[in-house]
Amino acid sequence: MTMKTKEKFERLKELELNTRSDKERAKIHKEFDQLATADPDGFEDAFIESARLTLHKAKKLKIKDQMSEISEIISMSYIARTYFNKTKSWLSQRINELNV
Repeated sequence: MTMKTKEKFERLKELELNTRSDKERAKIHKEFDQLATADPDGFEDAFIESARLTLHKAKKLKIKDQMSEISEIISMSYIARTYFNKTKSWLSQRINELNV
């Protein structure tokens, strides 16, 4: 993989993540296609590296971070009582990775 391909891939990925326009997104996808055609092996390597990095970042997220949005909508007491037959405090300790 050439560094140029990796850099272009990362630039296009960032653009794609930040665009809101379908027209602009289609343009970016066309550029991805051109990059994949120009350097198939480099594109594949860049894609795999990006996927591995994304997976690594996802694994590092704590359950607390993943649940922060839904905890405002659902009752943590209800989940603790219904699914674990425990208290909200017990569930909170597990979510926050506290060894009590």
